[in-house]
Amino acid sequence: MRNGNLESSCRCRGWGSEGVGKRAVGSGGQRSQEPESRSQEVLGVSPSGSVATYISKSNRNLFIITLLHNVIISYIILSMIRAKSFEDLLVWQKAHAYVLEIYRITKGFPKSELFGLTSQMRRAATSIPANIAEGFKKRTPREKVRVLNIAQGSLEESRYYLILAKDLSYADTGVFLPKLEEVSRMLEAYIRAIETNHRIRRQ
Repeated sequence: MRNGNLESSCRCRGWGSEGVGKRAVGSGGQRSQEPESRSQEVLGVSPSGSVATYISKSNRNLFIITLLHNVIISYIILSMIRAKSFEDLLVWQKAHAYVLEIYRITKGFPKSELFGLTSQMRRAATSIPANIAEGFKKRTPREKVRVLNIAQGSLEESRYYLILAKDLSYADTGVFLPKLEEVSRMLEAYIRAIETNHRIRRQ
């Protein structure tokens, strides 16, 4: 077929002369057209160029989550700048409140656990706000993150002790798990904020 006839045939089928080279080879050696709008849809881009009106539900949810995460990080960075001491940090306040709850509930543990689970739970719980306080005065972001990571380790240790105390029927410690999870999320966001603030300053 001559080039003129081929181009005319392509136009009749709605491909356009520039679309011939974009056709993918299918099974059996035949070429099948892959709509350009499909690739744009995968990327979350509207064929008309309007991103906001073409974001799928899954992409929209991801967009909202990312936006909220960035807002939280920005808020934490602002709090870090304004904080004059570790006591001004909301994550420290939440962690300290958790320690007070642990001391209160472990008073009812068996006397035989005084140097066992009681001591371990109190030590692990205290380590969380203590390391947050220590990290507040560290000079470099790397030092801050290292100490805060220790706090994260103590938090996970505390999570296990709550489960153990419940399984031993010492107390209904399950009610403290959501509080501990809240501290965990805030601590992770605090670390991300430190890293983000460090990257911004280096730019």
